Amino acid sequence: MKHNKALKVRVYPNAKQTEQLNKTLGCSRAVYNMMLHERITFFEENKDDRQKVYLHTYKEISAYKKEYDWLKEADSQALAWEKV
Repeated sequence: MKHNKALKVRVYPNAKQTEQLNKTLGCSRAVYNMMLHERITFFEENKDDRQKVYLHTYKEISAYKKEYDWLKEADSQALAWEKV
């Protein structure tokens, strides 16, 4: 019989760490929403041509970082995404 084990950890960040966590989470959420908006609008404009939707390449994170300087404040690994 398989038994799962868990470890419960509580983190107490200081003020500087809390600020960095908030920036990173905010930037991650913003990038996700921007990418989702781009995907939805492109699909709505081209939903009749499925091949065009399938072959379309979307913006990379670096393009968003060039457009929005405040994204550079967050950890780059937190904003990285893997193409599926």
